[in-house]
Amino acid sequence: MKNIIGAVIGLGIIAALLFVGWQMYRGNAGSETTVIEQIKKVAKLQTIEVKAATSLEKSKKDWAGAVKHTVYFAEGTVTASINLEKMGIELDKEKNLVTIKLPTQVDVSNASHDNFKIVCTHGTLTAPNFTDAERSNHINEAFSIIKQRVEKLGIEKMALRQAREYLTTFINALGRDVQFV
Repeated sequence: MKNIIGAVIGLGIIAALLFVGWQMYRGNAGSETTVIEQIKKVAKLQTIEVKAATSLEKSKKDWAGAVKHTVYFAEGTVTASINLEKMGIELDKEKNLVTIKLPTQVDVSNASHDNFKIVCTHGTLTAPNFTDAERSNHINEAFSIIKQRVEKLGIEKMALRQAREYLTTFINALGRDVQFV
């Protein structure tokens, strides 16, 4: 009989400890600092890439005065990055709402030089004899055009939208609503 009473008391103590531990876990699992820490752990650098291409026609007179034309083809990749470690995060436990203020700075890279080649010459059978400096200027101009076109497409807005979607998915998985200000 004493063994049964001891076992019941032992089980009661174990059940009480488990109950107290569960309540402590439940109380801390949704705490403000825990939710904010979890968001900060995944909030690093958010990057988007856009590949683009352009053609560029250049002309030059040769020694005899004949105009030679060349068409270049350039392909490049432009990236836009947002440092999410700089975002502001607030938690309203009563509304179960996380408010995010994304950084306003979006870093847009110059276009990478994925491909640059002569695709066509016309006017004569040979390409113009450009100097190294002229060719370098043509390359820079082509990749500058690519970056400008990607910026016109709205790469910065695309990066911000992707960051919002990424954070919304993660925060919703934590059981919280999210708003961006």
